[in-house]
Amino acid sequence: MIIGIDTGYGYTKAAAESGERVLFPSVVGTGFERRMAGMVYDGTSEADNYELVVPGDTPEHYFIGYLALSQARDAARPFSDERSNAEEIRPLLLAAVGALCKGEPVTMVTGLPLEPFFKQAPGLKKSLERLSGTEILLNGSPVKIVFEDVIMFPQAVGALYGHLVRGGIRPSGVVGLVDVGFKTTDIILYDAGAKKPLEGYVDTIPAGTNDVVVAVQDEIKREVGMAPNPEWVEEAVIRGIPLTFDRRKFDVPGMAAAKSAQLAELVASRVARRWSDCLKRLEVVFLAGGGAALVQGAVSRLARCEVMPDSQFANAAGFLAKGLVTVARGKAGNGGD
Repeated sequence: MIIGIDTGYGYTKAAAESGERVLFPSVVGTGFERRMAGMVYDGTSEADNYELVVPGDTPEHYFIGYLALSQARDAARPFSDERSNAEEIRPLLLAAVGALCKGEPVTMVTGLPLEPFFKQAPGLKKSLERLSGTEILLNGSPVKIVFEDVIMFPQAVGALYGHLVRGGIRPSGVVGLVDVGFKTTDIILYDAGAKKPLEGYVDTIPAGTNDVVVAVQDEIKREVGMAPNPEWVEEAVIRGIPLTFDRRKFDVPGMAAAKSAQLAELVASRVARRWSDCLKRLEVVFLAGGGAALVQGAVSRLARCEVMPDSQFANAAGFLAKGLVTVARGKAGNGGD
């Protein structure tokens, strides 16, 4: 089985060749026995909740995604800028792959943001390969994770590659891609005629949708003198609901809308500087990532732009496309065996 998985700072997205997908916040917390589970409907389906146990002499018990947000006191996003080691994203990967693989061996394609990719990808690949053979319990069901191959591919390039393979890129000139993630925004130019990326116009902007969450958190802190947990703010943003904090109710969705405009202007400004001598040549700019719609208005002032279909899954779908092509070529090279 081939699976493309994007363990983003904000959300983990995974797509299998079967057509199945999973999507959940990249949040991990310590798990425990839930004696009241199912007594009250909390607005999420059982499929949205991931409880992971890694058996052993010292079993590891995790709540992941929405379950961690709603139940784990220590829910957090376990990401640092250094991602050469898979240990901190291991629960997310095991949950996503376990939910899709049905116990079958997996060719997994994943990646990193453009800026750290070439430095950190070799180490991450080796670390991921060592996870092969891990046995887990996912929502009570036993699954053994086996990797036949681990393929690394840069984010943003993955989104562009997937769009190309699906026939979504029809221009013959220069096209751009802006991939707005949770913590970073990748930008890349691609010469569709020559079928190659323009390396001098690639950049990773250290800003994303998390900036909106932090800005809302800071505004609440200025008003009441203390900051709410960022996961509480994020949950209010995700669900589009107010946040009650320190005996006050805050219109988090409304506050987030105002902060999103600031993010859009920042991204557009960096795009304009990096691509300054190519802006007049651009045929179209494709927008990908969970924050694509947030920057559309600002980027459209620079060039014609389009939000990719299912933009949040653009990299995961691109990784899957890369895996499908790579495996097909390998079989062709072996005479179809």
